[in-house]
Parts: sequence; C-alpha cells; structure tokens
Amino acid sequence: MDPLAPAPPPATGGDRLFLWLFSAALVGLFGWSVLRDFGPARFGAVVLLAAWLPLTALHELGHALVARAFGWRVIEVAVGLGPRVARFAVGETQVEIRLWPLAGHVLPVPARVEGARLASTCIYLAGPLAELAVIGAIALAVGPGELLSKQATYAGVAAQAVCAAALWGAGLNLLPFTTPTGQWTDGAGALRSPFMPDAHFARLMAAPTVKAAEQDLAAGRPHTARDALAPLVVQFPEAVDLQITYGLALAAAGDRGAALLHLQACRRDAEGVAAALYAAALDRVRVAGRG
Repeated sequence: MDPLAPAPPPATGGDRLFLWLFSAALVGLFGWSVLRDFGPARFGAVVLLAAWLPLTALHELGHALVARAFGWRVIEVAVGLGPRVARFAVGETQVEIRLWPLAGHVLPVPARVEGARLASTCIYLAGPLAELAVIGAIALAVGPGELLSKQATYAGVAAQAVCAAALWGAGLNLLPFTTPTGQWTDGAGALRSPFMPDAHFARLMAAPTVKAAEQDLAAGRPHTARDALAPLVVQFPEAVDLQITYGLALAAAGDRGAALLHLQACRRDAEGVAAALYAAALDRVRVAGRG
C-alpha cells in the first residue's frame, strides 16, 4: 500500500491483443480438457478460477472500507497487476483494472499521524479477513461438516472451490514477506505497522501532493508544483520525497539559490539513505544550473 510506488503504464493495443489471444488460448485448452469428461469435480476447477477475480476485488474492498472507517483517504484501488486496462473514479478514489487479474492493491493516505500505526495494522489485515469472512459465511450456510466432506453435487463442489480460492488468497497474503518488486504482503505490513516511525506516515500523507507536483514538473508547470508543495514543507519535515521535490520545483521555477539552500539544510539534518537522496538531488540541481 505504498502511495509512492510507480504507476504502471496504460496497456497498449498490442498488450490488449496479446491478453485476449493468450486468454483465449488458455480458456480454449482448459475448456477442452474440462468438457471431455465434465462432472462435479471438473466444475469445481472452473469455479475455482472464476472466483479469483471477485475475491481479489473483495479483498481490496476490505482494505478500502477499513481505511475509510479510520478516516483515511483512499486514493487508488487497483484490481490486477501490470499495465492499466481501464480506469474510472468513485468519488475521489481512482479505480483501476489491470492486465493480469491475479492480485491488487489499495493506496490509502492517513488523516493524521496520531493513531496511524493501529489504523495501518487493521487496514493491512482487512483484505485477508474479507476473504476469510467468505469462508465463514459459506460454512454457516451449508454447515462446517458438509463443507469439509467429499461432495458429489455441483453446488457442494462449487462451495468448496470458492472456499479453497479464498483460503489460498488469504493465506498467501498473510505470509510475512516482501515481494520481488519491494511491496509488503499484508502479513508483513501488519507486523511492521506498529513499529513504523512517524516519518513513514508523514510520507504517506504528503504522497498525493508530491505525485501531483511531479506531474506538474513533467508538464512544465514548476510554479504550480512549488506553490502546491510550499505549505507542506514545514508540516512534514520528515517526508524526504516532499522536500526533494520542493527543492527541484524551486530550481525549475528559476530560484536555484533557494533550491540549493533548502536541500543543503535538509541534508544537514538527515542520515543514511535520506542523506544520500538529498546529496543526489543537490547534484542534480547543480548540474542543471551549469547547463
């Protein structure tokens, strides 16, 4: 749930064509295999696959609803991975459908630093718990014993298949590890949230404005970016992304001296990775000035 994660590019026409051809091939092969000897067991495989997308959407909805319950803004809900296929708005929330419907994410923004650790823990857990709630609802409807017994009917097999998909999704997300792209699973996020520093939540609070300012800079509107960031610079001194983007906006707006002074002051108070990031930003401003 990192608001500063880079957004994937929109799907191109070639991406969409590949998706449809690849999906059609998979569906064709799967359908041929299933229909050769169709019965309740094979029907369960169809339900298992069909349940994955709605369960993923429910998972992300769980994150979003709990975030809103704590008063956090929800900037984005994405269902799927990879390039964007479709995008629409629900209030201030941008909803994205992406190329591969295997997982998703929610980008929430805290309303305040106070209480953010508890809220963050609950938000991380809400997605897997939403899927586990599906299992609970089905168990109540058909009975735990019936759900765990061998089924010969289409309805019974379908119930077991949905529960299997939900259990797999919830269980995988609750495992505490970091993905190859640097994202935390829900289990990892829930374990880390109580120990995150205030700077982490300050960064999240500033993230939407920083992203908008970066877009303004890319579009050649440095004064707009500078004016949008200026009120937040004092409010969130720990937000490194904010301070660097503000310095770059000052330089792009023609005030290179103020940009250097700002970034130098930030660097003096920083340590470790933050100090290195400020040093890189200073070099960038100096090189741009010589150009």
